[in-house]
This record gives sequence, C-alpha cells and structure tokens, in this order.
Amino acid sequence: MAAGVEVMGIADSMRKLTFKQNAVMAMVLSGHTYKQTAQLAGLSESTVKLMMRGVFQKFSVKGAT
Repeated sequence: MAAGVEVMGIADSMRKLTFKQNAVMAMVLSGHTYKQTAQLAGLSESTVKLMMRGVFQKFSVKGAT
C-alpha cells in the first residue's frame, strides 16, 4: 500500500513540471548527459542544469547535481 501512495506522490509532482522540464527530465532519465540533452533540446547546458535543479526541488531531491 505504501508503494501506491509513493507513486501517487510522484504523479502529483510530475503534474507540477512544465512541458520543457518533463522533456528534459525524460532525456536525462533515458541516459543522456546534460550536454547531450542540451544539444537535443536546443538549449545551453547551463539551462538544462537549472531546469533539472527545478525538477529536483519539486521532487524534494537533496544532494543531486
């Protein structure tokens, strides 16, 4: 039952992400580096890092960079 509650929390958090944050997060989760993600998305690497920092904050992730 606890796992179901956790999944619902993740789904709620994902709804808080912008379309671009979801796209960037998907690329990173699929194994692309920030540099590769930036190239694919037409963004700078620093923008990808800032976007992922925002994603981490929305998911309350600490210590990830």
